[in-house]
Amino acid sequence: YIIIMDNGVGIDEETLTRMRHRLRNPAMDMNVNKIKEKSPGIAMDNVNRRIRFYFGEEYGIEIQSTLGVGTNVVVRLPSIVM
Repeated sequence: YIIIMDNGVGIDEETLTRMRHRLRNPAMDMNVNKIKEKSPGIAMDNVNRRIRFYFGEEYGIEIQSTLGVGTNVVVRLPSIVM
């Protein structure tokens, strides 16, 4: 796991729900109009899709946030021994 934490303002529940939905269902939101609008998480969507493509559906990005407290982004990757 890679955990990115901040102690900023957090993410409001509506935005957080939308972002989590997009991360769980990446193929559903591949709409040009949605990409053009100023929407949080477009880069995260791309990274999440790539992780899932290369390593499987059990890996990817998860967002945890509390308004007024901060946000944690958890990136789950497989352990690869070389």
